[in-house]
Formats: sequence, C-alpha cells, structure tokens
Amino acid sequence: EKANTAEDLVEKAAITNEMISAAADDLTEAKKAVEQTEAAVKLAQEAVASARFFINQKMGAVRLFKAPPFRESSVLALNKLNLLLTNAQNKLNPLKMAKQEFLQREMAEKMSAEVVALLTPAEIECDKAEEVGLSVAEQGTNKESMQQVDKAIAKATELIQKALRFINTKKNGATGAVLKEALNLEQRAKNCEKRMTTLKNSHKEAMDKLNWQNSFAEAQSKLKAVEEAVEKATAAEGPFCMGVEELPLDKTLTVVKACETAAAAAATVISIARMFIATKLVEARRYPQALSEEAVGKLKELQKSLDTNSKRHAEIKSNAASRKKTALLKEA
Repeated sequence: EKANTAEDLVEKAAITNEMISAAADDLTEAKKAVEQTEAAVKLAQEAVASARFFINQKMGAVRLFKAPPFRESSVLALNKLNLLLTNAQNKLNPLKMAKQEFLQREMAEKMSAEVVALLTPAEIECDKAEEVGLSVAEQGTNKESMQQVDKAIAKATELIQKALRFINTKKNGATGAVLKEALNLEQRAKNCEKRMTTLKNSHKEAMDKLNWQNSFAEAQSKLKAVEEAVEKATAAEGPFCMGVEELPLDKTLTVVKACETAAAAAATVISIARMFIATKLVEARRYPQALSEEAVGKLKELQKSLDTNSKRHAEIKSNAASRKKTALLKEA
C-alpha cells in the first residue's frame, strides 16, 4: 500500500510538472505550476522514502522466516516493490529540477528578447543590402551604385557584429536553456553574416569588372594619345620624305626643330601610357582568374601597340638628330 501510494504521488507530481509547459507564456500560471510541482515532488519524495524504509524493515523480518518457500516468495514480493520504488524515484528525480529549469527558461526568454532587439534590425539591413545589390545588378553598375552597395553592406555588417558581440557575452558561463537559446540566436546571426559575405564577394566581382572596364577605356585613351602624337611627329618629318634630295639649310633646321618638338611631346605621352598600363597589369593580376586572364591579355595587346609606336618615335628622334648634325656641319 505504501509503495502504491508513493507511485501515485510521483504520477501526480509528473502531471503537475506538465502544467508548467502548458502555461506557455503566461508567467503567472507557470510560476504557480512550479510551486505546485515543488510541493508535489516533496510529498512524493517523502512517500517514496517512507515506503522504502518500511519495505527494508519488512525485508529484514522476512529473511528470518523458517519456511523456505514462504521466505522466498516474501523476499520476491518485496523486491518487486523495491523495483517499483526505484522506477518511481527515477521518474521523480528530474522533476526536482522544475524550478531551476523554469528560472533558466525565464533567463533564456529575457536574453532572447534582448538579442532579438539587436538582431532584427540587422536582418532588416541584410534584406535591404541584398535588395540594393539586386537592383544594381539589374540596372547596371557604376561608381555611384557600387558605393550604395558598399554602404548597405557596411551598415548591415556593423549591426550583425554588434549582435554577435552581445550574444558572446551572454554565452559566457551560460548553461541549459540559456546556452541553447544563445547558440540558436548565434546561428541566426551567423546566417546573416554569411549572406553579407556572399553579397560582398558578388559585389567585389562586380566592382573588379567595373574597375577593369574603366581602366581599359583609359588605357585605350592613352594609347590613342600616343598614336596621335607619333602621327604628328611623322607629319613633321614629312618634308624630308617628299623626294627632294636636299632642303635649304634654313628650311632643314626649321623642319628638324619641328620634329624635335613633336618627338618631345610624343615622348611624354608614351611615358605616361607605359606607366599606366604597367600599373594596371599589376592590378589585373589580382582580379579573379577569368577576369584576370582577360584583362592581362588585352593590356598586353595595348603594350604591343605602344611598343610599335615607341619604336617609330625613336626612329623619328634619331633621324632628327642625324639631320641636325649634318646641317650644322654644312653650315660650319
């Protein structure tokens, strides 16, 4: 009878404990259920202890029975009751943590509310950043749109890092429900961080492509300036290429002077173009592989054109120096 009573009280304690979860977000009802569970657990524990004490006493007396069959059947019956009490005790032990678990739950909910207050704005900014990135991708990239994406990513990243730092402070020393909730929220924040990393990588690729397009256009412009300067120097040399065996001295010196002036101007733009292309080649090798291969290939083609113009410039300069020397010797 004592064992059955103890078992019934343990069952009642378990049912009372379920009322804590049933209370959900109603803290008043949940606290009431915790108090009732604690009282039921205490009563059940007393009943289990009393029943076990009583059975152990009876076990000592039964072992003194002289008739073996009766003694053995009595010991067996008492062992079954002891097993029943052991199972009841095992079921009762977790219920003793009801109050602690409830406090953990309260702490977890409070911590969760604080983190969500930081994390929700971060998630909103992540959405905005992705929307800006998508809009830019659809409408075409330019310097201004790229800056918009940069700002959106930076703002979202700042809020994510703020939330992660706060979560880390809450994780330190946390256990049970608090730690579990902190880890869940941390994963949520890291998912946002991962989204921004993906957007950053995509944005960097678009930025690299835009930079390359601008660099290539400028390199072409500088090469065109070189070609025009060399053409002017070639035109200045024209009088010497008209089939006339020898120009008058004063005419020769005038044309040579024009050649020297044009050659000097060409030398300046050649030097500027050579330096620019060399610099852009270094940058191009840092791009992602496919873009890098394209950029390096096109820049080397421009370098070849630049080398061809540079050789023609050197010829014009050398011819001018030779003609000037010859003219001055004749004058002397």
